[in-house]
Amino acid sequence: MKLIRCLLSLLIVFLITVDVLALPPNEIPMYGGINKTEEMKKADADLIAGVEKAGYSRQSAAQEAVRKAWIYFEKGDFLTAMKRFNQAWLLDPENGDVYHGFALIVHQRDNAISEAEKYFHMALSKSRVSVNAYVDYGRFLWLQKRYDESLTQLNKALEISPKAYNARAHISFVYYKKGDFVQACKWGKAARANNDQLETGYLENVCSQAGSEPWQVEDTDSKQVPAADCRNEWLRPSSQTMSMGSAILFMLTDYKNKERHFSMKQGPNQVDVYYLKGILLVKGYSEAQIEKITQATLFWMPMAFSVPTAILGDAEPKGPCNVGGKMPFSIKSSGAIMLQNRKISGAVGQLFRSTPSEISYEFDVSFDPPAPQEASVRYAGTMSFAPQEESLSDDTDITGYMVVRHSPPFPVAGSPGVPAKLGELRRLLASGQ
Repeated sequence: MKLIRCLLSLLIVFLITVDVLALPPNEIPMYGGINKTEEMKKADADLIAGVEKAGYSRQSAAQEAVRKAWIYFEKGDFLTAMKRFNQAWLLDPENGDVYHGFALIVHQRDNAISEAEKYFHMALSKSRVSVNAYVDYGRFLWLQKRYDESLTQLNKALEISPKAYNARAHISFVYYKKGDFVQACKWGKAARANNDQLETGYLENVCSQAGSEPWQVEDTDSKQVPAADCRNEWLRPSSQTMSMGSAILFMLTDYKNKERHFSMKQGPNQVDVYYLKGILLVKGYSEAQIEKITQATLFWMPMAFSVPTAILGDAEPKGPCNVGGKMPFSIKSSGAIMLQNRKISGAVGQLFRSTPSEISYEFDVSFDPPAPQEASVRYAGTMSFAPQEESLSDDTDITGYMVVRHSPPFPVAGSPGVPAKLGELRRLLASGQ
């Protein structure tokens, strides 16, 4: 019987290995380490050239690719998520969140335990990595019944960010698995106070075994901000506004269904873009201008917010939930952050909490080498970390927006045969027209 079990185990490993090796290179972490064809090398070069032509650094473009990868990951689309993580790795191999993504996908998709742990180690070895990597590694470890190692990683997460999402929930469950119901109940209460995810009935069950009442919260780890009103990642505000210098105003709102609304205003000129599934709605550019700048450039436009995201992340690495009163800062940059092909060398300013779920900021960035026409550029804006709305309203008036799909001509919403309301356009597109 032992021999049969051993053979079955080897067969499962073999099947998993064959399945992974059968995947195309862009669906394997770091492209599987293959020797790329000339066509692949050209595609890589075109991607990097497109980023640099748009005036962004490889690091900020990688961060945008990571953001999109997580969106696909959360939808269960591991194929597209891996492709985006690979793009991010190509652009910036020092981005720890890339390896975090690799770890989760090879674990959940391929059940490749040793490979997943390898990528978790690579993620945590990088200086730029989200606290969520520690939380997910802690979860990974308790799934392997390595409970003490799991607690070490989860407590590291709380040291880095006292509001780390789900760290307390996993600590509670580790203690539950160890049979320590008193600690499991205590940490479960703290998890509930932090708005962590707990299974229905879990807290009541574990606290009853500990002889405690689940509604008596003992350890809220209280901060200036209610946990329900704040998510602890600079990378994922639900909406933000930003002024750059005295002339340009930006706005960006993200929705749960992955739609986005971006706006840029400079003097009397304004560009407005709705990012929907499979299409863009654009106002403020002519059809000829869209052809000239290419649709790809329109997708990169929200990366204007990458500068404050990076600066505030350096100013307060523990995340927005730790910001209370006015917090002045003066930081030096590694040169990875760029503005229109100029390296940002540092920033001086302040950030503060303007509402329970909103952070306001203002800072001046300097350049290396210094720009002769301007010694610095002033950024000012807000980031909201309130829960996202489900989607753009069906009643949104889109009159005058060009419906951008594939190639011109681009129809204009509100013209004959083209709806003027977003809901009507959605239904028309869903019908295949």
